[in-house]
Amino acid sequence: MTKEAASKAFENLKNNLKETKFLLEKRNSAFQDYVKLGLPSIKNEEWRYTPLAKKAMDAGFEALSENIEAITPEIQALIQDFPFRLVFLNGKLLFQNLPENCIAKPFAQLNEEEVKLYLTHYDHAKSYQNDGFHALNTALNTEPLLLICKNIGEKQNIAIFHILDTQISAQETYNRFYFVLEKKSKPSFTSFFIGKGAQIGMYNQVSEFELGEDAILDYTQIQNLEANHFGVCTIHVIQKEKSISHTSTISLKGGMLRNNLNFVIQKPDSEANMMGLYFLNEQSHIDNHTLADHQAENCQSNETYKGVLNDASTAVFNGKIIVRQDSQKTNAYQSNKNLLLSSDATVFTKPQLEIFADDVKCSHGCTIGKLNPDDLFYLKSRGIGHQTAMNMLTKAFAHDVIGKITDERSKIYVESCLE
Repeated sequence: MTKEAASKAFENLKNNLKETKFLLEKRNSAFQDYVKLGLPSIKNEEWRYTPLAKKAMDAGFEALSENIEAITPEIQALIQDFPFRLVFLNGKLLFQNLPENCIAKPFAQLNEEEVKLYLTHYDHAKSYQNDGFHALNTALNTEPLLLICKNIGEKQNIAIFHILDTQISAQETYNRFYFVLEKKSKPSFTSFFIGKGAQIGMYNQVSEFELGEDAILDYTQIQNLEANHFGVCTIHVIQKEKSISHTSTISLKGGMLRNNLNFVIQKPDSEANMMGLYFLNEQSHIDNHTLADHQAENCQSNETYKGVLNDASTAVFNGKIIVRQDSQKTNAYQSNKNLLLSSDATVFTKPQLEIFADDVKCSHGCTIGKLNPDDLFYLKSRGIGHQTAMNMLTKAFAHDVIGKITDERSKIYVESCLE
């Protein structure tokens, strides 16, 4: 989307909005930021290997379409597996069914008091993700949604389906979510990004989470799009005292995808756990940027990202751990391991530590390698075919990430996509 197209879309959106003054001011300020910043180019160090701005500028998107036929029988069957769900088609909410203790409310229905009560840290992500893509989402997001999670049981997984349909025309979507996890709530979410169609598709999504005391978040996102689909997905988590977050990012297919994950650990005795897996082929490109910002003592973060790359696919991993001066007794671990199945596959990996406290335990590491020929020979000597042996070894490599997906239906879906 060019600046001219963005300006026209912003003016049209403003004329039809019924949000509070606070939210409208946020939109106006964000659009001015976008005009000033523009979309990040490869001259920006954080986007050095991911020229997503050029893809977004060249696309020339049309108005949103709602082709209900995009929800194929296979997708419909997957949706029906989850009693509690939100279903979006090209950014528009089609259906919702949530448990009693989870309330979804569009921003347009919030009054001033509710905004002050619940959106206390709205757009806190800007402090960490100050670029044109984030500014565009804040300015242009459609149907932004507040989800308030009370004492939800651990077994009640809520699925959020994002179906990007470009069978008829090119599409561009902007969704915004703000999750409030109240004290001792334990919600579980799985976000599915599913693409259909030969036209170009682009999504720009931001999800902000505010975890109350003793809250536990279990969040999995699964990206299975088309080769001509591109996207930016930002997850921003603020953690209060004794809160725990578990996130898994599974990237299976897509043209060029950027995932930003920021974990701001503000209060003591909290824990952030990040798992990631990218299984890429053809010319797919995935860029994972993660940040664990330790701002309180006696906290820990654990991060494990693994990648399997075939053909001419490309992966970028940039993981940063910041330990602030008062964050003593911090334990922080980070690992990125990559398996290359082709001489044309490429990985750029950059683990980072910034430590300003002295009583901490922090480590990071990355590896890039190929399948062990001895392991392949062993399996083939037992009568197992070459391709089957390779599949067995790559699945074994990915098992410790897939195995951490707590929802069995989501795990089965991922495994079926890897068959």
